[in-house]
Amino acid sequence: MRGRIPLEGAWVLLAALAGAFGVGAYALIEPDEGRNAAIALEMAGGSGWLVPHLDGLPFLDKPFLFFAAAAAAIRLFGAAEWAVRLPSLLATWATLGLTLWFSRRLFGRETAWVAGTAFATALLTLAYARIVIFDALLTFFVTLALIAFYLAIEERRGDAGRARRILWPMVAWAAMAGGVFTKGPVALLLPLLVAVPFAAWRRRPGAVWHPAGWLLHLALVVPWVALVERAVPGFLHYSLVTESWQRLTTDAMDRTGPPWYFLPVLAGGAFPWIVVALAAGWRRAREAMRGEQRPALVFLGLWIALPLVFLSLSHSKRPGYVLPLMPAVALLAAWSWSLAGARRRTVRVAAVGWLALSVPFLAVGGGLAPARLLAKVASRVPPTAAALGAVMLVTAALAWLAARQRLAPAALSLPLVLLPVLCAPLMAEIAESRSSKAMAAAVAPLLDPATTVMGIETFSSTLAFYLGRKITVSTASGAPLRSNYAVHLYPEVAGLESSPLQPPEAWRDALASCARPHVFLLKTRYERERAALAAAGLPTLWADERLILMGPCRPPGPPVEEAGAKRLRGGQRGTIGPGP
Repeated sequence: MRGRIPLEGAWVLLAALAGAFGVGAYALIEPDEGRNAAIALEMAGGSGWLVPHLDGLPFLDKPFLFFAAAAAAIRLFGAAEWAVRLPSLLATWATLGLTLWFSRRLFGRETAWVAGTAFATALLTLAYARIVIFDALLTFFVTLALIAFYLAIEERRGDAGRARRILWPMVAWAAMAGGVFTKGPVALLLPLLVAVPFAAWRRRPGAVWHPAGWLLHLALVVPWVALVERAVPGFLHYSLVTESWQRLTTDAMDRTGPPWYFLPVLAGGAFPWIVVALAAGWRRAREAMRGEQRPALVFLGLWIALPLVFLSLSHSKRPGYVLPLMPAVALLAAWSWSLAGARRRTVRVAAVGWLALSVPFLAVGGGLAPARLLAKVASRVPPTAAALGAVMLVTAALAWLAARQRLAPAALSLPLVLLPVLCAPLMAEIAESRSSKAMAAAVAPLLDPATTVMGIETFSSTLAFYLGRKITVSTASGAPLRSNYAVHLYPEVAGLESSPLQPPEAWRDALASCARPHVFLLKTRYERERAALAAAGLPTLWADERLILMGPCRPPGPPVEEAGAKRLRGGQRGTIGPGP
């Protein structure tokens, strides 16, 4: 028995480390990764730790904590892709640790590794562990808060000492403060949505609302709100009304979806563990509800059901919103696996699922998909699909044959453990097509500090990150920054000399006067603007399927400056082409 635990623990460790494979091997992807990394870079450069800034403007769409973590990583390790992705990866590993510990406490040591494997290899977990975005860190804080609330409620029923009864509410409310610092009021809503009805059912509402907990929360959050409100007047109204209330109740953020949006996201993002969690069946669940595991099962059911209903009714929908449900799915999978009589059926149902999934993957890999579909996807998709399909097929066979074996969950997780390795070439190609890293590398040697990069209704956050400089944007709305607050702020700052947001005709004025050196960034489809720049004699410094960089526009000067202009126009052979 003792020999099995290290082997199973080693598999969980392998699954966790596999999620980190190649995490810095591909460029930052726009829009989210580039924007968040650019904000972290500005913060690391001295823009301030409490108020994030994007392109020199306050960025109030999200609070400071995730950006501060990424900025700290930049300070420690440099402005590398793996460094800015590190906070998400570390938060995922921390949530994995919580899931393992809580599973062992609820259902015993023998099945904790199943919960760990399930969480570490859920598709949603893997995806958001490798992205410069807030969801993994929010999930850690939500998970910590929910576990602490559960322990606060249950220990009030037992013989726990007074200190421990106070400790857990304080941990829960402190965790929610961390979540508020990461993604705003939703970090309060999700844990309370679960904990309040559970505490009412257990007749222990005081465990949730213990004064030591919410007073600690206020002591952490209120000073931060006051400091940010002082620095950026109107922050609190914008955060509560625009970013929270309107996001949930209106279509203002353009993130809508049908009411059933999250059902396929949850099913696919948690496969095959959602199958394992449900495979125990209604009869065994009803039997368990009469035993000592009843509170834990009710709590986990609420953890999944209530946030899912709330998010489904919300007007704002994105796949990452259900990431905080993954620990609950993993814990239910561990409980289901603990029922020895259900294991064979559980594994074989999941094996059939892998078999069914392998068919479309092998079809794409074998060239059997419609030509129109293949024309729209990257060249790396067929070989990646073929490799994944083959692994799924092997997994289905292994899991079916090992259905009675203790390590069968390891077999079920095989495609997901190998996913980062098999998808590495595809991810590199996707990143190359949705990043300005190559553009930045090509033009950076040609841009002196006096040169202004001006976007024409265009902003590339990855270009700003890799160049390490701000981009002035000539725009009618501020929308190119992909910041709701930039759009909100535009009427106040557009046209100010120090503002990166300039009126829509500012680029024409800059081109005509050329008071200082300018290069112009625009989307490839902006043919009229490109023609105007070419007519003024500006060459194309870079062009790809998304963006074009043209310039320089230089002020009149002595011959030595003209020589510098010719050097800039010459570019690098094979990378920067001639003008049109």
